[in-house]
Amino acid sequence: MKMKRTLLITGTLALILALAATPAIARSAGVSGLQTVTAKVATADNQTAKEAVKSAQAWGKADAARKAAEAEAARVAAEQAAAQQVAQQKVVEEQAAQVAANEEGDAWAILASYGLDGVSLSFGETYGYEAISYYKSGYIVINPNHTTSLSTLIAHEVNHIIAWRQSGRTTE
Repeated sequence: MKMKRTLLITGTLALILALAATPAIARSAGVSGLQTVTAKVATADNQTAKEAVKSAQAWGKADAARKAAEAEAARVAAEQAAAQQVAQQKVVEEQAAQVAANEEGDAWAILASYGLDGVSLSFGETYGYEAISYYKSGYIVINPNHTTSLSTLIAHEVNHIIAWRQSGRTTE
């Protein structure tokens, strides 16, 4: 039993050295006597070494094919996720457009209830605020993602415009 283990270990070392190292590398690594062992095992069991190399190459090809299949599957999954995200974004944008159209009509009705001349509004960029007003031009911009009610926002911004006008300033 001891002899079989020794041959197996020696054969394994020979195969590793045959595949991964030249004799010069083995010598530079400080390994002694391995060149002789490698030569004896390689000539005595040359067919087994060739089979082991072929087997290792086949495993390498199978592993590469498996990795390529996994990469392709990941790419397809990413494309499907991206397509689904685009479709969901489109639905959200369509719903937001419908809400904005309805909300803009409501905002204009609320603004008309104040009876102010020369005041207009739109939905757009408010630089971090719920709504902003340009006093001099009488223009109100409401954040499309506002969380406060339209009536509260418009009342607040209209009060700014009224205060501007009551202080003697004009729209010029």
